[in-house]
Amino acid sequence: MKTRTKVAIIVFIFIAVGLYCVMSFVPKIADLAEKTEIIEYKEFKVMDEVTAVIVRTETLFLAARSGGSEPLSPEGTKVRTGIRVYNINEAVPVATSEETEGAEKPFADILAAAGDGALMSEGGVVPVTAIVSYFADGYEKRITPENISELTKEMAASLPEEGKSLTRGTVSTGEPIYKLTDNNVWYMAYWIPKKGVNTSNYEEGKAVTVDLGTTRVSATIIEIKEAGADNFIVLKSDMYYKDLPKYRTQKVKVIFEEYEGAVVGSKAVVMEHGADGVYVKQQNGTFKWIPVQVIKENDGRCLIKEGKFYDAEDGKEVISIRIYDEVLSDPRAEGY
Repeated sequence: MKTRTKVAIIVFIFIAVGLYCVMSFVPKIADLAEKTEIIEYKEFKVMDEVTAVIVRTETLFLAARSGGSEPLSPEGTKVRTGIRVYNINEAVPVATSEETEGAEKPFADILAAAGDGALMSEGGVVPVTAIVSYFADGYEKRITPENISELTKEMAASLPEEGKSLTRGTVSTGEPIYKLTDNNVWYMAYWIPKKGVNTSNYEEGKAVTVDLGTTRVSATIIEIKEAGADNFIVLKSDMYYKDLPKYRTQKVKVIFEEYEGAVVGSKAVVMEHGADGVYVKQQNGTFKWIPVQVIKENDGRCLIKEGKFYDAEDGKEVISIRIYDEVLSDPRAEGY
């Protein structure tokens, strides 16, 4: 092998080893750098995210005969007493019980849950002014405003998230076909731990906003009671919600207060010299502790006063952080 070839191979090996070292150790060095975040102007909500049981006044109706399914009112329509919302066309053939013997009954779970709480439909004519819906779960008369206080966390865990669709081509006698829901007043019930949650947000009679994902509604806290390690909360609302008849349980955000302002992670705020502050990155790369005034804290975030504030004790002006300042995310973890 020529000397020039040997040299080229050696140089190649050194380069390969060098690249390996760079790739192996640079990430480790990067990991040693302080973790920071930028103070930004954001929405700040004081809220709890919970899974609530939706409680309504409603009635499930069953088919009085077999035939073709003909809903006459769209899902979610509010109808008046005496309006016909459903027709069954007896001229349409339906499979007999002998033909479907051994097959799984599509609405057996709903009928089992409903028991004798469902009513036979009188020609599809509604007896009360209400919202017509083609979703049901069988709990229409088992979970009601009258027995809401009897709800347990264990029962709630077994409930379906939403009702089963009752829409199909044909119906058999005794099967569920529609339900009527009173949307004038409805309720949400849930449990929050006594520990780890700011229970001071809860007070009977307090107005809150509930974010249901597709819409927001106003509600009032009407009941707070102890339930073991939790507090049982009941909210009441009279606002229109399009999907009210559809859901039995829902993940919702219960919002107590809403602000906008400078927001930073709670761990970024540390106490020094008897006051709260954050470590702000300086032009030379070092970090300097700057006092801050915490306005609100919730869910691992702090809303802080931007620009300046006045000391509560002596009333002196204190220069504080600015929007877009870069601060240490967790000074204590960095050894500060």
